[in-house]
Amino acid sequence: MTTHHNKPTSSPLNLGLSSYYYPQNALDRNIAQFCERGDETPADRYFGDREWRTVYAEWQRTRAPGGLHPRLMDYYKERLRSLGYAEVLRDDETGDEPLIRNSDRNAPLYRLLFASKHPLGHEFWHKVTQRDLHGQRRLL
Repeated sequence: MTTHHNKPTSSPLNLGLSSYYYPQNALDRNIAQFCERGDETPADRYFGDREWRTVYAEWQRTRAPGGLHPRLMDYYKERLRSLGYAEVLRDDETGDEPLIRNSDRNAPLYRLLFASKHPLGHEFWHKVTQRDLHGQRRLL
């Protein structure tokens, strides 16, 4: 294949774009058990450490409005930032984090989170998430 120029392109493949799966349903079903265990759990491996347990314990103590998952997702996003992902969406942008539901029971299964090491990544993600699974455009 012949290239006509040597200028780097700004494609999603070289922008360090990544989407991450946040296992909401699995955490709902297992988080209390994971906290009781002393050995390494799937949640420890997912979050990359055991500090997520502190987030859970604080939420258990206060039962703060908004629920547990936004707090755990914020913790996970901070972990991604520590790995060099500069364009991790903030908590107030959760509308851009699609919630995937079970088609039979409409139960929440997981969320897709976005992180990028390049500033254009956020723009790509926003464009991609403007439509739902059925092709319907969001109003806002």
